[in-house]
Amino acid sequence: MISGAITNPWRQQLEFQDLMDLVSQAEHMGARHIELRRTCLGQCEEGNGEDWHPNSDRPADLPDAHRNLAFNLAMALPCLTQIVDPQGE
Repeated sequence: MISGAITNPWRQQLEFQDLMDLVSQAEHMGARHIELRRTCLGQCEEGNGEDWHPNSDRPADLPDAHRNLAFNLAMALPCLTQIVDPQGE
């Protein structure tokens, strides 16, 4: 079984600690996969609600700095409350 970490429990730490440091700590503790959750990326994201987006440079640094980890970005998709354009952003 692969152990991992999900970033939403780190929300409070991200106010004073960098995501890269938290990922490094999780890797040191044996994590092999990190799920990056929207609103729980610290300096790697900007905006809120409809204006939210990952900071274009920062998340890309994570896999380069942690080659033994797998990552995925989990984002909310309001498919039950609005129409989703498959050709849209």
